[in-house]
Amino acid sequence: MNAVPSKIVIEEVALELGIDPAFVEKDWYVVQMLKLIAGMDL
Repeated sequence: MNAVPSKIVIEEVALELGIDPAFVEKDWYVVQMLKLIAGMDL
């Protein structure tokens, strides 16, 4: 996984998008998990 973005970065992105920072953080974790799953040999 990539390093977790800082709280400041999450807040800046959320402000730019006009959404709650919790959604930005949640989406970051979802994308990391999808990258992990996509790399699996099933």
